[in-house]
Amino acid sequence: MYHRVGERGATLLDVVVGSALMIVVFTGIVGAFQLAVDSVSNNKARAGAIALATERLEYIRSLPYDSIGTTGGVPSGVLAQTATSSLNDVLYERSTFISWEDDPQDGSGAGDSNGIVTDYKAAKVSVSWSSRQGARTITMATRISPLSGMEQSVPGG
Repeated sequence: MYHRVGERGATLLDVVVGSALMIVVFTGIVGAFQLAVDSVSNNKARAGAIALATERLEYIRSLPYDSIGTTGGVPSGVLAQTATSSLNDVLYERSTFISWEDDPQDGSGAGDSNGIVTDYKAAKVSVSWSSRQGARTITMATRISPLSGMEQSVPGG
């Protein structure tokens, strides 16, 4: 083996610098891929949570007015306060809170013009799940009044 003049091979320094550049490039590609996967999985989990909360609110709206409430809550009703469910391989915890509300349009509390401080019901549904970035929660709320639309002293609305 003879060495020609002007011909050179790769030195150890060339190999180290080239390897370092490749590591930097591939680390960036892997990081971008991981970010994309996390974003897609978080969006999928959030969409599932929104679907579960919307489903619960629609169910609440379908109930007779007197049945809208939670077991052991005020107002009392048929709904469980908490429940767990799995959707798209994500475990969710759903909390339902129903409360009486006093409409400020006719006065509040003792200043209520008609003396009825339970004008309508409010429903709040929170859905929580765990992700790589920690616990996540979405909350949706709605107001519910009886079909008659008229205030009554009992049971409210």
